[in-house]
Amino acid sequence: MVKNLKLATGIGYKESDRYKQSQKALRKAKQKYGINNATLTAHSQGGLTANYISSKKDKVITLDKATTIGGKSREGSKLFV
Repeated sequence: MVKNLKLATGIGYKESDRYKQSQKALRKAKQKYGINNATLTAHSQGGLTANYISSKKDKVITLDKATTIGGKSREGSKLFV
């Protein structure tokens, strides 16, 4: 319960399993295909996660975006659709 409450308020998001697994998967995919920039497409919370794990060279396309975690807006920092 406490872990979910922390995530809902945005505390410790980058320490969450979701963040760590997503970041690891993106890093592995970039290494496997030998690319420095990627296009990530996601929906809602996945789009917010993609926005957090992406580099400045990546393009993030989010459908039905979730723009905050605990009131911390990421609006405008990447491409949102």
